[in-house]
Amino acid sequence: MLSHLFSFSRIALSSVRRNVDLGLSWSLQMQARFRPANAFRNLPSPEPASRGIKVRSSVKKLCPDCYTVRRKGKVLIRCKSHPRHKQRQG
Repeated sequence: MLSHLFSFSRIALSSVRRNVDLGLSWSLQMQARFRPANAFRNLPSPEPASRGIKVRSSVKKLCPDCYTVRRKGKVLIRCKSHPRHKQRQG
């Protein structure tokens, strides 16, 4: 398969084939091939996606459950039924 392009050993080709099975791109396969084994330990773990607060110049209530809060000179909109309605003026 790839042996005519590169002179890899049989072990290197088998590791490349394993990475192909995992769905990695060719460049990631080569990075994994020439990187020390402990280099992957310090990669950040994927964090769960969390919606933040929208920052807008003008905030308004988006539903009847939204309420206004004033803290530290900021105007905040909070909503218990739809947390995605959280906003901060600024």
